[in-house]
Amino acid sequence: MKTTVTKTFKDTYESLVSITCNKCGTIIQPKNKKDYFWLDKMQTIELEWGYGSNHDGTTWKFDLCEDCIEDFIDTFQIPVKIEIV
Repeated sequence: MKTTVTKTFKDTYESLVSITCNKCGTIIQPKNKKDYFWLDKMQTIELEWGYGSNHDGTTWKFDLCEDCIEDFIDTFQIPVKIEIV
């Protein structure tokens, strides 16, 4: 869940101030103005359900922290493919 603040300077825009993990509630936010990597600690997941599913025509969006993603992936019967770039 992303938390934004609306700011006005010549134009009105939204600024991202924090992200909360939807599963565990961990909140991340930048430590200072030069903290460029704070967003890398969370991933936004978007699921679009198609025809024939129980959730036909809906889209789910949520944010998960690294720990919750790792816990979730550990439950898989077939391991995920990991590529290092």
